[in-house]
Amino acid sequence: MSAVAKRRIALHGLAVEITCAVPYLAREIARTFGPFSVNDCPEGVGRSSGSVRHFDLGEVARKVPASAERVLVSDDLIELYQDGEHFWLVDDHWGMTELNLLKNQWRSWVFPHPAIDSVRCAEMAVMWPLAQLLQPRGLHLLPAISIEKEGWAALIFCPFPTEPEMATLLRAGYRVIGQRWTAVRAQDQRIELLRLPGRTETSISSGAPGGWIDITDADRRCEVSHGSCAGVIVVDPGRRSSAGARAVSGDGATALLRHAWPVDDVHRSRARSSPLAGHLAAQTQCVQVQLSRKPEEFLLLVNAMRARWRMSTAPNPASGNAPGLTPQTTVFSPAVRAWLQDRPAALAG
Repeated sequence: MSAVAKRRIALHGLAVEITCAVPYLAREIARTFGPFSVNDCPEGVGRSSGSVRHFDLGEVARKVPASAERVLVSDDLIELYQDGEHFWLVDDHWGMTELNLLKNQWRSWVFPHPAIDSVRCAEMAVMWPLAQLLQPRGLHLLPAISIEKEGWAALIFCPFPTEPEMATLLRAGYRVIGQRWTAVRAQDQRIELLRLPGRTETSISSGAPGGWIDITDADRRCEVSHGSCAGVIVVDPGRRSSAGARAVSGDGATALLRHAWPVDDVHRSRARSSPLAGHLAAQTQCVQVQLSRKPEEFLLLVNAMRARWRMSTAPNPASGNAPGLTPQTTVFSPAVRAWLQDRPAALAG
């Protein structure tokens, strides 16, 4: 029998307790939540708790009742069942999670040989159920990158590895709030991005062992604990020969964010889905992006967004059309490209 690791954490003000009997997942849990560890956390309704166990067919088979109804999710290999405030996520890649919203608890059972790596397995067995429990308490855990520079911060939703782009941003002076996951909290008219330690998935060309690296290892000054979200970048699947982007606002931005939302939300089936996508659409600059194989083009885009934000927040902005993203412009049109290339400061950020 494996030793059970227990970790108590205070995650951006919320109490969580996690027990894990799977050693390699306990290491992933320590990597993500180690900085939030505390000796004790208060008992009571405000406390979320979860456990990760080895898969036991006899135990698991008794968990999903006949009255549970199947809920649609995005992946054909994943099934989600609901019975009142109870949910069961069954995933052929790694195992199963039982979620009890009434008790603010979850339990996960992991196959002896999952078909996914330890990072993704920990995400499904720990991060996904924890995200469901913390959302009603005002803290959203999203599988999204977040960056910051000189008061400007942005979320990035991307369905594939962006290691080259992230390395380029760091060289240009941007800092990382979240490499893989970000905690988000909406307060009044401010949306706060909060740090979650993690790693970046490597691109095919990098050849890094295990497929994951911490891009801040070389310089911890590249990390920052929080930022006020001013922009959201939604990256389309796949790369093209040339990059492009368009700004989206209003109802179009809300629809774009809901379509690209990176985590399945059990609360949708309860007609209590989070308003966070709407808040982001209303309070930030939303941009839909197509990446190329040239990471410096992504830097141009981010610099243009930040320049536009600086102009909009300046005490006495100049009259006329400010250069940057608008709903009517394409970032990498010849005119914008020429504007950026004529300004070395834009490339440096």
